[in-house]
Amino acid sequence: MSEGIELILWDSSPQESLLDETWKTGASLHKLTRRFDHVYGADKWEELLRWAIYMSRDTWIRELHFWGHGMWGRAYVGLQAINWHAMENPDNRLYELFEELSTRFRTNSLLWFRTCCSFGGEDGHHFAKSLLRRFQCRVASQTRVIWMLHSGIHTLSLEKPDPDWSTKEGMKRKKGKVVPTWSMPWHKHTRLVTQDRIPRSW
Repeated sequence: MSEGIELILWDSSPQESLLDETWKTGASLHKLTRRFDHVYGADKWEELLRWAIYMSRDTWIRELHFWGHGMWGRAYVGLQAINWHAMENPDNRLYELFEELSTRFRTNSLLWFRTCCSFGGEDGHHFAKSLLRRFQCRVASQTRVIWMLHSGIHTLSLEKPDPDWSTKEGMKRKKGKVVPTWSMPWHKHTRLVTQDRIPRSW
């Protein structure tokens, strides 16, 4: 186990769309490639975090991918959102679980939130920096709505601790409101849903 393990967590809470089946199918397909050691779905953050902590009890986490809903500066399991608060505020009920989980990561690990828009906007910048401070490893997510394509993938790391993307990336005005934009092939930093490697320069 000295090489570490690779995990996928996904939101298994009932959805009003095909997304839950998409995440389940995508997670299963990645498992079939045998690159990931374990795949697990749950409908509560607490359960997902405790499972990851348990599975890494005798080793370290080389990669962890989370599949679920997101929005600017947030990631969801069902209706339960996390943001920078869960990483940095000891009064948050998930703080201790994130603190314990972070001890299983090394500086060369990757934590990838495969969620819509979580690194978008000013809140997304704040979320990205709080993840880096907590986990002390490479962290990644998107600025756009994702589907079969993931666009606006960005990372922070100890070597690159500050966001280098615009807080307006992945946003547009529609009928007087700011709304997120969908991932498209021509957008910057785009990968297919089946691709699970991120260039270091991103």
